[in-house]
Amino acid sequence: MKKALLSLAAVVLSFSLIARADNIEDLPDLDPGSESGSPGNQYPTPLPPPPPPSEPSTPASEAGTLRISNVSRASGGTVYRISVRPGVVIQRVSIRVNGGKVVISGARVNTTPVRNLVSPDILTAGAAMSSEYLNERVFTIDLRMEAYGGEADVTVLVSSDERWPQLSLSDVFPPQPPAPGPGNPPRPPPPSSAGPLRAGDAVISGGGSNYYTGQVVAVYDNGQVVVRDDDDGKTYVRSSAVVFKKIQCATSKRLCIGQDVLTYGGSNGYLGKIVGAYTNGLVAVRDNDDGRRYFRKTDVVFASVNCFDGKCVGEYVISGSSSKYYSGRIVNIWENGIFQVRDDDDSRAYFRRTDVIKKSIRCERSKGICQGDRVMSGGGSRYYLGVVVGVYQSGVIAVRDDDDGRVYYRSVDVISKRVN
Repeated sequence: MKKALLSLAAVVLSFSLIARADNIEDLPDLDPGSESGSPGNQYPTPLPPPPPPSEPSTPASEAGTLRISNVSRASGGTVYRISVRPGVVIQRVSIRVNGGKVVISGARVNTTPVRNLVSPDILTAGAAMSSEYLNERVFTIDLRMEAYGGEADVTVLVSSDERWPQLSLSDVFPPQPPAPGPGNPPRPPPPSSAGPLRAGDAVISGGGSNYYTGQVVAVYDNGQVVVRDDDDGKTYVRSSAVVFKKIQCATSKRLCIGQDVLTYGGSNGYLGKIVGAYTNGLVAVRDNDDGRRYFRKTDVVFASVNCFDGKCVGEYVISGSSSKYYSGRIVNIWENGIFQVRDDDDSRAYFRRTDVIKKSIRCERSKGICQGDRVMSGGGSRYYLGVVVGVYQSGVIAVRDDDDGRVYYRSVDVISKRVN
């Protein structure tokens, strides 16, 4: 029984690369057109089910491992984020309990839930679990785990036919407090990590759109504060109600000093770096384009993420609608669902929404059309012979026609695959 469980522990996951771009433009006009582009469409043909527990998964697979020896007892489960570098196609992900007791209440690769790694019961030392057959390029693995009766010790294993991936624990997210509701009244906001104003504190003073950076010189019990402004070096007496202390991270959002961010409102986006956060909820961002500092509300400032909506940094995509598409590569993604894509035709980077971006995939599921296949496009009395140069989500196929050598994006519905 023990051998059967251990043999199950050779498993899979896959992740995505990280890249970055300098130039950024407004969302281009993606009106219908018809030609040129490159790779991509829909999801691959369903993969075979995982092998039975008594058999090893893929004998030729190489497996990467990571040991997490201090799984927390925090109620609700702590999320452990594992980075997979390089992002490789993973067949399976496995978990083995080395010691203690643990419940795994959630599991995800990139942004895709993995049901087979969720344990309904407490797992004890010697237990092992394996994911379904994934065959997906994995960049991150998230596991929500809670230890019982003391810290637990687990090992995470992934198997890949490509190469030996390196696993590392890149982040740990403690459980969040429950949302307010009946019988669970909202808690008052936690006190600022800044505490009361004191002489020597770095602050901003002001309101509306006018703020001045400076330093507290003295604080009085009548609510007045003496502040020396940075711009002119003079001291001013101000009400403590308009003086806000500089802190490491914003209190309302996970935005901290030194973090690269996107400021986005409407159709205009600005890349920059957070250089200050304050107790009134503002953050100071130094924009990359002009090097100037701006004070902004956190609801228009967004942190970068590796993946969003199943699409990850480094992946090849097409952007557009109808029959006009631009091929390119994702160079950045932000938590509000805005992508930065560097187009192949002009090598410039553009901001685009997730709904106009389609990911390159291996094969189209319904007809089994893959890159390199010979196909016929059209219907009625007009047909075009060509070769598939890209397959994308939503049934979009890129075909290079034989007659003019140009690439056209077409729906899978008008494409027939050559069978012999």
